[in-house]
Amino acid sequence: MQEETKRIYYSKSEVVDIYDWKRFQRLGGRYVAKKENSALEELLTLAKIDSASLILDCPVGTGRFIPNLKKFSNNIIAADISPSMIEVAKSYGASEYLVCSADQLPLANETIDLWVMSRFCFHFEDLSVFFKEASRVLKKNGHLIFDAFNWSPRSLVPSPFLGGKTFNHPPAELNKILGVHGFEIVKRLPTFFIPTYISTFIPNFLVEGVERISDQVAPLAKTKSFYLVKKVE
Repeated sequence: MQEETKRIYYSKSEVVDIYDWKRFQRLGGRYVAKKENSALEELLTLAKIDSASLILDCPVGTGRFIPNLKKFSNNIIAADISPSMIEVAKSYGASEYLVCSADQLPLANETIDLWVMSRFCFHFEDLSVFFKEASRVLKKNGHLIFDAFNWSPRSLVPSPFLGGKTFNHPPAELNKILGVHGFEIVKRLPTFFIPTYISTFIPNFLVEGVERISDQVAPLAKTKSFYLVKKVE
């Protein structure tokens, strides 16, 4: 039911049309976009993704990460539960586009080298079904890149205007559940002292300044982390 609620929300034209502007193009959202692009490319490099690799971007959203992925491989499957998001993402020219749920992918077992699962985990309290599906479709020694909230004020207040309630998934919890599904954490990148949505209401230069200071004095006190995990079983 929760996933259906997300599908309906992220299929609304009024949500899709301003999705990138609202999160990545206004005020401090520009810093958020730059930082997320940098984190993704750092982890792609660490995963040793090359031109022969088959990448799954799910949920692909508006397709904003496809240009980053193409720096490593042009073999990209873009999937999303929202047909409206897929239509926007098509402008980036992935190899294949699928409208489907992240827990029921129309893909054969052990066919994917790397799955990028961006801005997704914080929408769900229980991630088991998604990590189980990742274990199914990823090759042995394949990788999953995702982000999760360490903590966020949004998790305290349900918000029908932002796609519903969000959930925190601190490192200890993730390490345990990932292990159950045959994954080990290769790299964790703590990112964003200021919650990303709040950054979009603050001038970009202030966000950059606060983040630089937090990198020096409180590098672990971040609201979000990016993870690179490896399928080892």
